[in-house]
Amino acid sequence: MQDELDIVDELEAGPGNRKSPMLKVLCILTWVYSFFSCFLFTLFFFSSKNLETIFSDVHWSSSFWIFVRFFGAPLVCSFGAILMWNKNKWGYVLYMIAELTPVLHAFYITIFVLQVKGPGVFVTVILNIIPIVFAVLYSMQLPYLKPLKLKKDGSI
Repeated sequence: MQDELDIVDELEAGPGNRKSPMLKVLCILTWVYSFFSCFLFTLFFFSSKNLETIFSDVHWSSSFWIFVRFFGAPLVCSFGAILMWNKNKWGYVLYMIAELTPVLHAFYITIFVLQVKGPGVFVTVILNIIPIVFAVLYSMQLPYLKPLKLKKDGSI
């Protein structure tokens, strides 16, 4: 009797319903990175010397992007990873927005603002290689996520 139940469970859990082992690893690594990024940012933020620099008018723009890159984006990536852990494709959308925004900002600053060419662009690629690789690896896990569906009234 137990063997028959196990066979039924395997049939119901087919390949479309299983969670990819790679997706599990990626989600866990995302949570670990996000924790350490937010923790280190918090330590940096509450250093008395840095508080004066962060809230001065001169450094507001760069401080905002430091906040986004090392605190805001990791939190949104963590939330996206939680949704992907539950096989929700909206988590992928959130993750990609939060992961690629700081990367695109880094390329924008390097190429258009600082007008760096050649080796400088290569350095920017190297500094952002981990977020780019994670974006590619998460994209490879899309078949394991439930498709995006809208309700008949157009809401999510």
